[in-house]
Amino acid sequence: MAFAGHCGINADIASLGDDRLAALFNEELGAVIQVRAADREAVESVLAQHGLADCVHYVRAGRFPVTVL
Repeated sequence: MAFAGHCGINADIASLGDDRLAALFNEELGAVIQVRAADREAVESVLAQHGLADCVHYVRAGRFPVTVL
């Protein structure tokens, strides 16, 4: 999405594991959702009830800087 919008991003990908390229450029089904901090625990609970707790990765902490190229 950043490529099509002609924007750059600064992303900390350390938590993606040893094979970061595979994690970034995979063809698996996925989704990004935005959750208010107050609702985080409830969302985590619902995901866990459906066996998805191990599929959750947090992509943001604090502010997310966007650099326009």
